[in-house]
Order: sequence, then structure tokens, then C-alpha cells
Amino acid sequence: MDFYFLALILGRIFIGGIFVLAGIQHFQHFDPPLAIMKGRSVPYAAPLLVLGSVWEIVLGALIMIGFWGAPAALGLILFLIPATIIFHNFWDYQGIARVHHMHVVMTNVMVAGGLLALIAASHTG
Repeated sequence: MDFYFLALILGRIFIGGIFVLAGIQHFQHFDPPLAIMKGRSVPYAAPLLVLGSVWEIVLGALIMIGFWGAPAALGLILFLIPATIIFHNFWDYQGIARVHHMHVVMTNVMVAGGLLALIAASHTG
């Protein structure tokens, strides 16, 4: 098996799998993210949390299996933008909490970069 093909398969499993697990965890522990969303005055917080969690699971699974990978990756990038703003608003924190949220924002930017790389890989010959 070609190393680059193996790297692509593992990358899809790792990135897609994290979204699948995160979406499942939202259903297992629904109240904490819901409280954050309500605290940030997100309208229709509960239905949006369900929709976002299903979005993560479905698009993450599509990336893992390599089906509609580029549209799924784009959909997850578009998901990351409001999710990061809602849940990791580091500008509202001080001290170690601010540093923590800034690190999560940087991690999400890095994940978006990985998703962009998957999009590029899906369009190379």
C-alpha cells in the first residue's frame, strides 16, 4: 500500500472520527453545551444543538468513509466558524481561562486547515 494513500485514509479517519465522537458526546452530555448556547443568547439553542450534533456526526462519517469528502469537509469548516465563536469566545475571559479558549480556537483553525487539505487532496490527480 502506498504511504500517501495510507496517510490520506488515516487522516480522514482521524479528522472525521473526532467530529463523529464530538457529535455523539453532545447527545450524551446535552445540558452543558446547551447552557453555554443559552448563556450566549443563541436563539433556538436546543434545536440548533441537535442539528449541529447531527451535522458533525453525518459529515464526519462521510469524511471517514471517503464519500462526498470535499463537500463534507466544507460543511464542517462552515460548522466550525459559528461553533468556535459561540463556545470559545476567549475575548470574554481572563487569565488561564482565556489562554485555554485561545488554544481551542487555534486548534479549530488547525482542524480547518486539515479539512482544507482534505478538500485539496480530493481534487488532485
